[in-house]
Amino acid sequence: MRDEVAGLFAWEVERHSDRVVARALVDEQWWAPDGRLLPLALPLGLDLALGSCAGWGLGSRWVVTSDLAVQVLRPPVPGEIRVEATLEGAGRRTAVVAALVTDGGPGVVASATGGFALAPASLDRGPFPETPVGAVRRHSRPRWSHLSPADVVAVSRAGDGRVQLGLSERTTNPFGIMHGAVSVHLALETAAVVVDDVTAVHARFLRPVTLGPAVGVVAGVHRGLGGDVAARVEVRDPVGRRCVLVDVRGQAGATG
Repeated sequence: MRDEVAGLFAWEVERHSDRVVARALVDEQWWAPDGRLLPLALPLGLDLALGSCAGWGLGSRWVVTSDLAVQVLRPPVPGEIRVEATLEGAGRRTAVVAALVTDGGPGVVASATGGFALAPASLDRGPFPETPVGAVRRHSRPRWSHLSPADVVAVSRAGDGRVQLGLSERTTNPFGIMHGAVSVHLALETAAVVVDDVTAVHARFLRPVTLGPAVGVVAGVHRGLGGDVAARVEVRDPVGRRCVLVDVRGQAGATG
């Protein structure tokens, strides 16, 4: 199975005996036309490193993300970005993985923790890609890689604040459901009307998004001192079922 979304950004994953390292080159394709870092960028790298580490930690088996918490310390700078994931613990069917994101700049870009569970048998699409310790797995570019990432995951906005993103080979994972990183991207785009300079994201995956378009809705906003704001975003399927709950924290945006 191929992860077309990961291939678009040309991510590569290196397996070590005690950790997994994902790398990609941060260049102009990572930035949206308005100058913001594309919201998909960091969640995608984290999903790859954390998920690969969890899958290998559970005996080289497919996993699905149940929880992703990210603390953003600063934006990345142009150059190589590196996500280093370490298995914190694993049971028979679940695993917890931690990660640090660094680049060529000073300090840490972000830290994250992810929870994972074995994929249901109904989603099993063949053997997990076995990568020997010390080897590097490179995600090949999809046939539609001539498109910019910003165009591939471009959302549509309704007048009532809802944000939509369709399901296609460009937005789904190898199981044919909306990619976890794409779900977080949709939530961040939805929250952008009230939250700017995001400092924390916590996503909880309740059910897979199997029908499109997926819809992002701001379900609540809480304001603190000094411009701090937290928004709850619900990612729903077309029939209104809540699939992903995402809490986004940062500074109030221009319209927030």
